[in-house]
Amino acid sequence: MGSDPILTIMKVDLGISVTTLDDDALKPMIALATKYLERQGITFTDPPAAEDGTLIGLVAAWMWRKRKDNVPMSAMLQRMIHDRLLSEKLAVAEPETAGGDD
Repeated sequence: MGSDPILTIMKVDLGISVTTLDDDALKPMIALATKYLERQGITFTDPPAAEDGTLIGLVAAWMWRKRKDNVPMSAMLQRMIHDRLLSEKLAVAEPETAGGDD
């Protein structure tokens, strides 16, 4: 999923029509959201998978709102980030624990 679908997700979350705001103002938020999530420990494929693109778009929309109104991150979004990070870390840990001593 490239940045255009992510941008669309972000716009839908913000309630912005395609023509009401210049994409150039929103696109940097996608990069910031990606970096924010990477700092949390999440790694992405290039391009991100659809589920990851949705998460990036929602975080970017939250960051856009936060810069103006200083709104806290919703519990749902915090949970999505936590679940995504946990699933990644568990997927990495599984091969190490799968081959036990017999």
